[in-house]
Amino acid sequence: MIRGMETQIIDVRTGSRETVRDITGECAEFGGAAYPSLRAYAEQRQAGSVADEPATARALADFVLRGLDCGAVDATEVREGCGLDDAGLRSLAKR
Repeated sequence: MIRGMETQIIDVRTGSRETVRDITGECAEFGGAAYPSLRAYAEQRQAGSVADEPATARALADFVLRGLDCGAVDATEVREGCGLDDAGLRSLAKR
């Protein structure tokens, strides 16, 4: 397991037929786990001493941006959670 990474399996039972299930809530809960890591990375970056792997921060920023793009999280929640706005996240994600 990569340090700082978490995997979560969501069990979705659909019975014997295909169905569509909204997992926005589960994704938002899981996405919240990215905020502390992003906040720490941004603070380290501002201080000029980055200890975390930049690729991890890039992937986390991209994950949070996808949550913003689909409406799973809102900008206020993200800003309060990780201390970064849309522009800061896009910079980290190299978008």
